[in-house]
Amino acid sequence: MRTLFILSIFFTELSLGSEERTLVPGIRIGPVSNKSSEAELIKRLGAKQVKSSTSYLAGSTEGEEGPVTILFPDDVKKEIIVVWKDSSLKNNPELAYTSGSHWLTEDGLSIGVTLEKLEEINGRSFKFMPFNSDVAGNIIDWMGGKLSNWAKTGSFVTLRNTNGDDSATKEHLSSDIAARKLKPVVSQIRIKF
Repeated sequence: MRTLFILSIFFTELSLGSEERTLVPGIRIGPVSNKSSEAELIKRLGAKQVKSSTSYLAGSTEGEEGPVTILFPDDVKKEIIVVWKDSSLKNNPELAYTSGSHWLTEDGLSIGVTLEKLEEINGRSFKFMPFNSDVAGNIIDWMGGKLSNWAKTGSFVTLRNTNGDDSATKEHLSSDIAARKLKPVVSQIRIKF
C-alpha cells in the first residue's frame, strides 16, 4: 500500500511541470485555470488528489460555507481550495486559494515570504490592513508597484503577524517601523478568475 502511495505522488509530480507550480493572478494557481473543472482535475491528478468538500469560502461574508474542491488534501504545502462559479457541476472556478508554500509567482512571491522581500518584489512600499481587523493582513494597495495587477484581477495576498499584538486602527504602510516590528509573512494567496 505504501508503495502505491509513493508511486501516486511520483506520477502526480510528473504530471505537474514546473510551469504548473506557478501562480498568475486571474489566470492560474498551479493546475487550476479559469477553464478547469473538478472532473478534469480528477482525470489529470488522480482521484486521491482531488476531494469534494464543504468549507469556509475565503472572500465571502463571515462564516459562509459552500461546496469546494480540495486539491492535494493530504499535503499542506500543496493544498489548494477551489470555489466554483457553478457549484453543482463544479466547473468554471470563481477563485482558488492556498496557504501552501509549494506555489509561487515567477518573481518569487509565495507563502512565507517576508514583508521586506514582498516590498522588494513589488518594487515599493504597499498598504495592508491591521491584524486586529475583520480583513486582517489583507494587502489593500500595491501603490503602483509591480504587483498592482493583483488588485486589478481581484486576487489577494494576505499577511500574518508573527511578532506580537497589533493595536493599529488604520492600515499599515509596509515601510513603517511599526509594521516591520510585527514581522509579517505571506500566509494566504487567493487567485480570482
